[in-house]
Amino acid sequence: MAAFHRAALFTLGISASIFATLFSSPAALADYPDRPVKVVVPYAPGGATDVIARIFSDQLDKQLNQRFLVENRPGANAVIGADLVAKSPADGYTLLFTGGSSLTPVFAKNLPFELMKAFTPVSLVYNGTLYIFLNAEVPAKTLPELIAYSKANPGKVNYASNAGTVQILGAVLEKQLGMNMLSVPYKGAGPATTAVVANEAQFTITVMQAFKSHIDAGKVRAIAIMTRTRSPLTPDVPSVAEGGLPEMVAGFATGIWAPMGTPADAINKLNRAVNNIAAIPEVRERVKPLVGAEPSGSTPEGFRQVVQAEIDFYAKAAKLANYEPQ
Repeated sequence: MAAFHRAALFTLGISASIFATLFSSPAALADYPDRPVKVVVPYAPGGATDVIARIFSDQLDKQLNQRFLVENRPGANAVIGADLVAKSPADGYTLLFTGGSSLTPVFAKNLPFELMKAFTPVSLVYNGTLYIFLNAEVPAKTLPELIAYSKANPGKVNYASNAGTVQILGAVLEKQLGMNMLSVPYKGAGPATTAVVANEAQFTITVMQAFKSHIDAGKVRAIAIMTRTRSPLTPDVPSVAEGGLPEMVAGFATGIWAPMGTPADAINKLNRAVNNIAAIPEVRERVKPLVGAEPSGSTPEGFRQVVQAEIDFYAKAAKLANYEPQ
């Protein structure tokens, strides 16, 4: 009889444990987030990605009634911060705010994770626009004119590169479009910007925010936007497709990721909040000048597809340009 009671109590104990697991988890998810959430930005403070991450984190505070705290973890072209998130518990309390294509073997060797297996997408936040910026002393006002100038003046055109995407696009210009130029690496967008303003390097590719004040001062000009059509934000800047160079259409999709295995309810709750925030007029107006585009939410699957298409583009471009991952 005593053995029966012990067995019964053991069985009841297991049942109670299973009951607690089955019925406490939904309640816990319904309360998500019930403590502060860390939002890791794998770049230094002050850049466009960092600023927009803080704008959205502040709004997530209001949408979900909990603190969303930005933590900068720069280094190794975003790999250090991304790896921290990949190794974090898959509970929705550590998120990653970044693009995806740069975290692939297209750009980096010996990655400690595989993007689409280590992370689950939450939502696209913006699809940024890239421009080609040229020092105003160079006598070219369009990309075709710059290509012609570089061919006619060997050794007079230096290209400031500071990231994998920029290096690949520069290599396409050089090797596929015949530009005669020297690629000069810089440690960050800031030094690359300074080099172009000072005419140490004649051009680079980056976001409008980096050069807006220098354009206004007449020191730099935007000669092309890397899209199929002109942007209403910069209607006077021709698109690369318009200039007969559709192979140069490129952007950078940035959004929020969570560690793979994060509960779907948490992902969906975050996704709804991000899409709500992207529709707020004040947020749209703040984001637009930073990356040349308004914020744009998506479904988790929609974000995955956008990033995959970008990865495919850069993989093809890298192959054409004989680019080796760093």
